[in-house]
Amino acid sequence: MARVRRRKRGRLGLLVLAAIVLMLAGSFALLVWLYRGDVEGIFGTKNRGLSLPDNGKPAQEIFDEERKQLEDILKRK
Repeated sequence: MARVRRRKRGRLGLLVLAAIVLMLAGSFALLVWLYRGDVEGIFGTKNRGLSLPDNGKPAQEIFDEERKQLEDILKRK
C-alpha cells in the first residue's frame, strides 16, 4: 500500500512541476512579447539612421510649413 501512495505523490509532484514550468515559460514569453520593441533595440540591426516622418517629407519642410502658418496668424492680428 505504501508504494501506491508513493507513486501517486510522485505523479502529483511531476504534474505540479510541469504546471510550474509551463507557467514560467508562458510568463517569460509574455514579457518578451510585451517588451519586444526594447528587445529588438538591443539585438536589432545597426541601421539607425534618420528616418522620415510617415508622409515622407523631411522634417525641415514640416517646420517651414508650420512657420508659414504662424506668420499668417500673426499677419491677421
